[in-house]
Amino acid sequence: MNESVQTPSGNTRVLMLATLAFATCFAGWTLFSPLAAYLKVEFNLSSTAVGLLLATPVLLGSIARVPIGVLTDKFGGRRVFSILLLFGFFPMFIAGFAHSYGFLLICGFFFGLVGTSFAVGIPQVSQWYPKEKQGLALGIYGVGNVGSAVATFGAPILVESIGWHKVFMVYSIPLLIMAFVYWFFSEDAPKPANAKPPTFSDKLKVYKSSNLIWVFCLFYFMTFGFFVSFSLWLPSYLRDFYKITPVKAGSLTAIFVFATTFARILGGYLGDRIP
Repeated sequence: MNESVQTPSGNTRVLMLATLAFATCFAGWTLFSPLAAYLKVEFNLSSTAVGLLLATPVLLGSIARVPIGVLTDKFGGRRVFSILLLFGFFPMFIAGFAHSYGFLLICGFFFGLVGTSFAVGIPQVSQWYPKEKQGLALGIYGVGNVGSAVATFGAPILVESIGWHKVFMVYSIPLLIMAFVYWFFSEDAPKPANAKPPTFSDKLKVYKSSNLIWVFCLFYFMTFGFFVSFSLWLPSYLRDFYKITPVKAGSLTAIFVFATTFARILGGYLGDRIP
């Protein structure tokens, strides 16, 4: 059997496209956060209602990662990522026509699905790289979190110019464009012709194989969970307690996002070298 088929040496184009697609999805996934101040005034929302609005996309984006990951294993990252981007465009664009809190919640629920993009890109990217290079490759892919900074920094500036309705439409366009770019220019890693795809029960067995897997799940829950929480709530916290403008709050939050995001590259690099 050809060794190059078993362990591809890498694919920079796929890595860059996956990172860009992940950033595009992440910008849409966290868009409610920088718009919260405007939506709170527009619909006279309580802090609890704002919290529910921010949490709705995150909830679906987190829970749906399991079935989306299964679909990625079955159909490949290229297909699933492209369809995910295309699907996310519609509720994001339609949210621009929202005139009620309930309608925004519904739109947020559906475009929350783009939050599953992390579970699509991780297997697609890792399949292109040997184990000794996967840490750095996945660290670079993780830079897609910078999409949150694109939302927190850019959305308040756009609101001042075009209003919050059109901001949803503006952020939906990259999802549509990226869907077609990903479909035509990305690709899945080659697989051996006689490879037998694992069944769903086979995949579940990995959770019984070692307690360490559950430790990693808890670790990811704490680290990424804190990152998402800070990314979503920091703009509101800075506005409410320090009485600064939404634009300045978004800029300060973007600094936090940039710092934590680009640290992923270093983390991946060290992960490849520290046993």
